[in-house]
Amino acid sequence: MRLTENFGLNEFLHDGVDCVPVTVLSNMQLLVNNLQILREEIEKPIHINSGYRTKDHNEKIGGSSASQHLLGKAADIWVPGVTAVELESIIERLIRSAQMKQGGLGLYDNFVHYDIRGYRARWDYRKKAG
Repeated sequence: MRLTENFGLNEFLHDGVDCVPVTVLSNMQLLVNNLQILREEIEKPIHINSGYRTKDHNEKIGGSSASQHLLGKAADIWVPGVTAVELESIIERLIRSAQMKQGGLGLYDNFVHYDIRGYRARWDYRKKAG
């Protein structure tokens, strides 16, 4: 099932997910609409490490019990040829210009977490050199 021109539902699901609750699907559509704006801005494919997570899967991988992934509101993403720092900066600029929805933005070594929680949250979980 296609959600936008560049994203399909299966990109946001982990193994073992056979059906998605309607509320989660609605959240995912809003998330993907925002990621489509980013895709059009950077003109490069966006890869999804993690999208919607079931409670069991989230626990298995050590995710937060309050994770936006559980609601279908978050994606961990990366773009070939774009560093996580660069990607985070682009998303931040699009949020400031009201092109993307305000939400959570987390910086990791090789990917960026973006979510549509509706309020500003920022964190940096990169491993520190040294």
